[in-house]
Amino acid sequence: MKLTTLPAAFTLALLLLVWGCAGARPVADPLTPREHVTLGELYAAQGHPELAANEFEAALRREGEFPPAWVGLGNLAFQAGELETAERNYRRALRAAPEHSGAANNLAMLYLLGGKRLDEAERLARGALERSGILKPYVLETLASVYVRQGRYPEAAAAVEEAERLVAPDSPVLQERLAQLRRELHALSPGTDRAARI
Repeated sequence: MKLTTLPAAFTLALLLLVWGCAGARPVADPLTPREHVTLGELYAAQGHPELAANEFEAALRREGEFPPAWVGLGNLAFQAGELETAERNYRRALRAAPEHSGAANNLAMLYLLGGKRLDEAERLARGALERSGILKPYVLETLASVYVRQGRYPEAAAAVEEAERLVAPDSPVLQERLAQLRRELHALSPGTDRAARI
């Protein structure tokens, strides 16, 4: 009996098929929840909300109550105008980590945008301010905005001034927002700006 050999191309294709099937087994996720969130934030910054959401959800699959992932999903919903979903996600982050200053500040901003629950927005922002770290100028901007809505102009001016002292030079969006608040304060209550600096 003569042994027949398979053509080399066919053998190679068969081996690739076998290896491919073996490789189709689920592979353990090599990324940590934090790495998924970082990747999601990068996708969001580049304007890819679907890819960002996939990464935030992957982080939650790894760790079900990972607050930064809930905040990321909340931010995506906020940007899409899905305010109820954003609120649910921020609240979920706060349930998992009541001290999460980013979730508290973002929820305060959501309430501020709606013009409702300003007392709750102030409470959230004040709580976030106690633990804010590098977010402090952002939280102060939120608090100043709440004070403006409440007609508490001297307090708003003081918060704006403190935020302006702390804002990083590479944060032009926040710098412009603070300048806008200062102009708004000047128009609403001339002299408040000057009184806050004394």
